[in-house]
Amino acid sequence: MLMAAELRLSERAFAAETGFPGLEIYTHEDQDNIARDFAGLRLTGQITHGLAEALEAALFQEGSPRYARTMLELDSEGGDLAATEEAVALLLKLRGVSALSTRVMDRGICASGCIALYMTGTVRKASTASMWVFHGACPANSNVPSVTATARYLGLLEDLGVKPAFICNLTQEGYVTSPGALILSGYELFHNHDSGIITELLPNWRPETPQGAIVPR
Repeated sequence: MLMAAELRLSERAFAAETGFPGLEIYTHEDQDNIARDFAGLRLTGQITHGLAEALEAALFQEGSPRYARTMLELDSEGGDLAATEEAVALLLKLRGVSALSTRVMDRGICASGCIALYMTGTVRKASTASMWVFHGACPANSNVPSVTATARYLGLLEDLGVKPAFICNLTQEGYVTSPGALILSGYELFHNHDSGIITELLPNWRPETPQGAIVPR
């Protein structure tokens, strides 16, 4: 079951500004029907420098966590590797002192560095209709993977819990060593690949309250 606050997050409830483009936070301070100990965050767009600082300002106060539970929703094509590493370190710091979950919703994308952020959640939910993109770490303005940067990125994924056999397959098949990308649905990633990435698939069915319908008498 999804918490009510999580459902409201996916419905784009009112969010406070965080100072980082594409990062929104949902808390009791702005919406009183969200639990006081819960924070929902949503990241869209690229991962760039400044994300870790924005996350720290939103989630910590004088080194202590502001909330007992945090849920991070992702819809990101990835971004800078160093910025990804900084954000991952901050999220692992949070996970060490409070509960952290991550998720990718239907039609959401999690590509490249986004997958590392996703892996910081202890509980990692994803829609069957989400999109997952794996490719090598490329220099700016190039689609040719850097050997050293790609090895650094894959090492980060393995440290975060992605299974070594899955990472080895990405390398052996050339998915991260040559130009191009491996694109999988959430369903495929969960059922067809033993990756250790998604821990729970979200249901396909999204019921809605009927609107404008003629109700039979």
